[in-house]
Amino acid sequence: MNLSTEDQKRLHGELFEAQKRPEAWGLVIPFLQHPDPNVQFFGAHTIQVKITRDWHVSQPFVELDYCFTPF
Repeated sequence: MNLSTEDQKRLHGELFEAQKRPEAWGLVIPFLQHPDPNVQFFGAHTIQVKITRDWHVSQPFVELDYCFTPF
C-alpha cells in the first residue's frame, strides 16, 4: 500500500496521539505480535513511551501478592 506523504503524516500524528491515551497499554501486545516489522516497532516504541511518560500515573499490571516460602 502506497500512501501519499500527506496521508503518512496524518496517520503518524494519529498514532502518536493514540500513545498518549490510557488505552495505548492495550495496543502493545497486538502490535508486537503483528507480522509487519513496522507495526512491531511502533508497539515497542509505544511501551517505551508509556513507561517513560505514564508509569507513575497508571500501571497496566495487576499488583500480585507473592508468597515466599523458605527452602
